[in-house]
Amino acid sequence: MVQLNLIISRLRKISFFLFLVPTIALFLSILAANILVTFKFDVDTFYSNNLPLSINCNAKNDFCAYVDKADFNYENKLKRVDLNKAPLDTCGKKLYHYVLIDNQKLDIKEYKKKYFLKTKINNKFIDKDINYFVDISDKEKTNCIKYSKHYNVYKIFPFPYELVRKIKYNSSYTAASSIAIFPLIDGDTSISNLVKRFPINLIFKPLLYITSILMLFYWITYQKTFDKITGQKKISKFFLFGSASSFFLFFHVLLLGSEFDADWFKKLRKLIIVSFILCELIAQTFLVRRIYLIKSLLNKYTFKSIIISKIIFVITIILITIIILAILSVMNLPQKVDYILEWNYFLVLLIFYLLSSIMWKKIN
Repeated sequence: MVQLNLIISRLRKISFFLFLVPTIALFLSILAANILVTFKFDVDTFYSNNLPLSINCNAKNDFCAYVDKADFNYENKLKRVDLNKAPLDTCGKKLYHYVLIDNQKLDIKEYKKKYFLKTKINNKFIDKDINYFVDISDKEKTNCIKYSKHYNVYKIFPFPYELVRKIKYNSSYTAASSIAIFPLIDGDTSISNLVKRFPINLIFKPLLYITSILMLFYWITYQKTFDKITGQKKISKFFLFGSASSFFLFFHVLLLGSEFDADWFKKLRKLIIVSFILCELIAQTFLVRRIYLIKSLLNKYTFKSIIISKIIFVITIILITIIILAILSVMNLPQKVDYILEWNYFLVLLIFYLLSSIMWKKIN
């Protein structure tokens, strides 16, 4: 009896963490992606004794109608702070681009509007002395953390901000979206597109590897629990399909982010994820069936209302899956709808494990 109580206690804990870990993986991935994409702070300070830089606007350069930065030889004349060594609160000032004509300063838009006819300078201004300048303005850089509401926190805890900055400006980083997202509602990206990217993959993949291991232990522990309660040692169908689902999940995570431009590889990845979903659904179906068949033996160890809820939930998920597959077989849904279904479907599947966690009584 003591051993059975220990197994049930272990099953409750495994079930709870099997719900919690992948849930954290999904939401933490979204949070990390949004923090990175909305992070705008950076170091950008110039030091130079050569400012202002200038070129004469003449017929040769089309009177600065189009100005190339190379004309000013920026790399040689402007010395920039080493962005990798300077702290985030090293702030510079904006570069100011203007045209000087008749001792009058004009910004570029004003210059083109006043002195140009379409894209060509008005002939009556051809003989004027026109110079294009680049200088440092009096305005501070707007992306400087010193002038944000985050600065007081940064002064106390600079590490998180410096870490995000280091990651965002790493050459390996590419965002899944240009704006903050909540794909469960907006469907702006798929799960795989988000979590295969650096550094989100460093969050998601380890947590999903842990999930696949927990899933295997979940089905093993369920098998042991029923063996103890029924007094029979027979490998159940739910154990076979459940164990298969954990292996398919492991290989799906392993291949996540791998890029091979081959049809066989794409088909293999699709086969693995479909196999994972089918095995999981079949395993849960056989599990619910087994629970129903031995419900009289489980009265002492489980809450009847939760068992009923789990049965209803499994039946509902199977019906929803059939409906979704039927719809997808006859029509192409908008991509955003596909992504919304994908995110929500996988989160809903995790309720399987939450119900298993609260179904079993805590026996002293």
